[in-house]
Amino acid sequence: MTGAIRELRITSQTDGLTALKTKVGTETTVAALKDDAKKMIVDYRVFILTGPKMRLTAAIDTELAAVTKLHDNKNIDDAKLDAVAAGLNGKVDTLLGFTPGPDGDAIRAEVKTVRDAAKDAHTQLKALRRQPSNGCRYRSSGCGGRSSRTPHWLPGSR
Repeated sequence: MTGAIRELRITSQTDGLTALKTKVGTETTVAALKDDAKKMIVDYRVFILTGPKMRLTAAIDTELAAVTKLHDNKNIDDAKLDAVAAGLNGKVDTLLGFTPGPDGDAIRAEVKTVRDAAKDAHTQLKALRRQPSNGCRYRSSGCGGRSSRTPHWLPGSR
């Protein structure tokens, strides 16, 4: 994940904004100030893009790590796990490929497709995690057809 976050070039964006702030303070004409203001909005649209990039990158990395860990479970559907992983593969690269621009709605729409894929993967993995590991429909460790809450005096409870 650190490589992906490094790709976001947060430091260079912050440095660029800091330099622009200094430049704005020294501008002497309205036209130059308008150009700087336009640059802030178009070139440094960090506030609507970088935050979601970081959060979604971390979420996708977490879900892919969960897929890897769940593959170790004997009684889990590997085909479903592979489908989840396939749905997430390439999403971080797509996310990091988004560039700032003047159309905030278009950027949000692009990010939404990646966010929806991450949410879908999370939902699927959550359902797979809830499946009992021993194949029983109850989440008890000693199944046998009855829940661990079944009274001890019922037949088949021990």
